[in-house]
Amino acid sequence: MATVMIVDEATVMRRRLRDILEPAYKVVAEASNGIEALELYEKMKPDFVTLDITMPQLNGLAVIQNLLARDPQGRVIIVSAVGQRQVVYRALAQGARDFFVKPFEPERVSRAIGPCSLGFLAPVACCARACFAGIHLGRIRVRTYLR
Repeated sequence: MATVMIVDEATVMRRRLRDILEPAYKVVAEASNGIEALELYEKMKPDFVTLDITMPQLNGLAVIQNLLARDPQGRVIIVSAVGQRQVVYRALAQGARDFFVKPFEPERVSRAIGPCSLGFLAPVACCARACFAGIHLGRIRVRTYLR
């Protein structure tokens, strides 16, 4: 069974995500800020991480950068609030595998996590990285996916 760490400053969001994930995945850690997330990641080595963007002490973008610098094979899925489109693009370009938007539905969470738990990149992540690399082939698909 794949392991996951949930990172979100809101306890209610962590609990909701745990309820969605636990039938299929083992939640090995929860963190409420970026610094705690990096410490727990080193200790627990989860197969993937769900990561909120807006957090105290160290935001999600900084966590992605630090986490992937330490573990280039790390798998991160962004949890974003509506209206954070540019931040999501940056997170995907930095190495996040996929994203879903709060408030989230179980089906969307499953679509994001399924490929990630197996080590694959979601199509949106590939498109976002291409866009940020100056290759605009996937731009329309990324915009459509974020709606």
